[in-house]
Amino acid sequence: MSTFLSDEDQERALDKSLKKVKAQSFHIHSSIEKNNLRQCLKETHTMLAELRNEDLSPKNYYHLFTAVFDEMLLVEDFFKEEINRGRKAHDVYESVQQAKYLIPRLYLMIIAGGLTMERDHSTIEEITSDLLGMIKGVQNPTRGLFTRYFLLKRLKDKLPDKDNEEEGIRFDDTLKFILQNLEEMNRLWIRISSDVEGSEKLLRDKERVELKILVGESINRLASLDSLTIEIYEKEVLPSLIQIILESNDILSQQYIMECIIHAFSDTYNIKCIELILNTFSRLLPEVDIKELFISLSEKLAKFISIHTGEDATEEDKQLISSAIGVYPILVQYFDRLQKETFMQAIDMDVCKLLDLNAAFLKFATKCTDNDIMSSINHILTSTLQCIKQYNKPLSSDAIKKLDKLLEVPLQGSFSLFEMVDYGELITYMDYSNRRSLSINIIESLLNPDSKEKLDSAEKIEKLFKLIKPLIAESEDAEEEDKYTFENGQSEVCKLIHVAKSEDPHIVLQIYDCFKNIFVEGDAKRQKITLPALASCIISFCHKVTLGYDNKNNLISEEIKKNPYVRENIEAFNASKIESNEDFNKLMLDVYKVLNELNALIAENYPETALKLNLICASQVNSIQSDRNNFQQACVTFINAALQIYQDEKYDEELKYNFLSEICGYLIKLNILSKENLEKFIKILMDSANKMVKRGDQFNAMINIGQIYYTVFKDEKKVTDCMHKARKFADFAMTNPQNLILFVDLLNKFLYFINAEEDLVKIEAEQVNEIIELIKNHIQTIKREVTVDSKFLPPIENYFNFTIEYIERKKSSDNHKAVYDEILKSE
Repeated sequence: MSTFLSDEDQERALDKSLKKVKAQSFHIHSSIEKNNLRQCLKETHTMLAELRNEDLSPKNYYHLFTAVFDEMLLVEDFFKEEINRGRKAHDVYESVQQAKYLIPRLYLMIIAGGLTMERDHSTIEEITSDLLGMIKGVQNPTRGLFTRYFLLKRLKDKLPDKDNEEEGIRFDDTLKFILQNLEEMNRLWIRISSDVEGSEKLLRDKERVELKILVGESINRLASLDSLTIEIYEKEVLPSLIQIILESNDILSQQYIMECIIHAFSDTYNIKCIELILNTFSRLLPEVDIKELFISLSEKLAKFISIHTGEDATEEDKQLISSAIGVYPILVQYFDRLQKETFMQAIDMDVCKLLDLNAAFLKFATKCTDNDIMSSINHILTSTLQCIKQYNKPLSSDAIKKLDKLLEVPLQGSFSLFEMVDYGELITYMDYSNRRSLSINIIESLLNPDSKEKLDSAEKIEKLFKLIKPLIAESEDAEEEDKYTFENGQSEVCKLIHVAKSEDPHIVLQIYDCFKNIFVEGDAKRQKITLPALASCIISFCHKVTLGYDNKNNLISEEIKKNPYVRENIEAFNASKIESNEDFNKLMLDVYKVLNELNALIAENYPETALKLNLICASQVNSIQSDRNNFQQACVTFINAALQIYQDEKYDEELKYNFLSEICGYLIKLNILSKENLEKFIKILMDSANKMVKRGDQFNAMINIGQIYYTVFKDEKKVTDCMHKARKFADFAMTNPQNLILFVDLLNKFLYFINAEEDLVKIEAEQVNEIIELIKNHIQTIKREVTVDSKFLPPIENYFNFTIEYIERKKSSDNHKAVYDEILKSE
């Protein structure tokens, strides 16, 4: 074959031919409008003569063919109209044979012959024989390839798809026609690059790849035939296709036609003929990419199984699946053979292709839901590991992506990660980014509601965290992450705490202890997120156990059980797993020990969080109803830890006061504590209140401490002493006029004691009137003397006025206490 024109000359030649086609298109349309068949044939012949061009490359010839093809559809419609108007189809067929040149004559004969076959089925054998005989005269491979493609496309609907004895039509003739045409097309396709070498051959091969669809059309046509059965495919079609492949002795041809066979025909056909297909693989040229073919076959079968699997699967679907799974042992043998051959050629190993192969086969294996599925998965994972070790080089970025894709496959099914023996070691061959990404995907697979994997033992937790280590501790090859990415990863880790479950609370405790030991391996920024999340989850676990056990002992009233939160926690508890009070006591004390250790770890870097967690833990201990005396010390330990953090840390004054208020709020509720322990804690808070810098904070702290004495101890003297000290602090604080609000707060505290059902603290009207008068005087003084911006005053004044209005309403109510009659009494 001669060398094609240069690129520049190619463009000029193509442009010239396209312009000629466009010009002839105008004349063709004109003759059609005039219903002039003779003129139409003449103009069409001239246009088709452009397809005789031998200078165009296959790619440029394709552009020219496309332009001509569109025009020939119009010519075909015109021929059909002429026949419908009474002209005989066979006459048209004979008249087009007078064309001067072979290429135009063939294109016109294909159009006219197809219409004749459509009208008279008895002519099918004669016309197809004519066309196949004449088309052999086109020796130029490019022109011959496109002519045969045109033949196949235009006769597509004209060839019989079933036998008709009356008309002498046989489906077998259609098969022979398509197969014969395919064989010739394949030869022409191969010839495009058969007699050139070097760079020219590379260029021709590239253009051959772009033209492969022309050859594939014949196979697609075979696959679409309605009368094609699995028996005909097995006995006639596939053997003929294999013969064409093997006789071609061409790499591109063998690769492409085998791909076409895999993708074009039904999966049931591939399953039936799997041994013949695999045997053909082994007979292909050494350069053919067998792994790619095996990948295509495996992926297609995996997809086939997925489509026909499900709750709504019919009996026919189940039979199909059974057939597909039945070929698995055959594929395993071939898979192992490919691996072995690769290992023997380790120097030239294409590790990316091997990883693709293993991923595709793994995907197919995971769809074969037989009893030995985990054995199959492990077999492929082990082969993959051997492949990487045999390669004995650092994996490229592409290879790592392939490995990541492979390791993703088992996560998409209900398979136990803990039974995959080589899964963890394979992860180590990936870079940090892919290890981290896979870790997230592993967690998401476990969080999936459809997941059957259970995190129900400490051993499983340990194995799991080895798989997701990039999220647990700093890696040597770690990459810089933004705050959002980092926190999102840690949040995913924390979700695992909530899916780790067991019916036995003793095992749950082991799991949580395992979580704690693993999380401490992380750095401070990780512990900031993971440790508090674990503590919160353990506290929630304590609620479930205590509510469940108290319910078992009938210590929870029916009214409380109506609370959805209480009911949910009771139902979450398996009371039968705790055999006795001693067992319950030991379990809870062990849990509190873990919480103490956890809070101490958190306190090292995040003392404020630890302080709050200790208070919450103390509150949880207080909620226990069974054997309360056994848990008082646990509560004391948590409060001591909170107070220790409170005393040791150098907080700013505002935070110091807020924490004191929070501690007071918890102490009021802790009725599990003895009087001695509670007084010890109050003394610490009292000392802290006296040391506060701001008088306002001292005032409020004393009010809070007084409330503890009032609520818990019912000690009038201690409450009165606290109110007296608070009054003194308020007096001292008036060096700053803005602290006037403290007196309004004190006034409201007096009203609180007056309104209380039990008259524990005796508040006289004289005390209230004194405070009211003092507030009024201060307001007047501030208005008169304060020269700086006094925007602070109106809110305080409104607060005071609302309080006075409240007193007036109480005085006028029917059930007010007598003391109100003496408050604000007019003289």
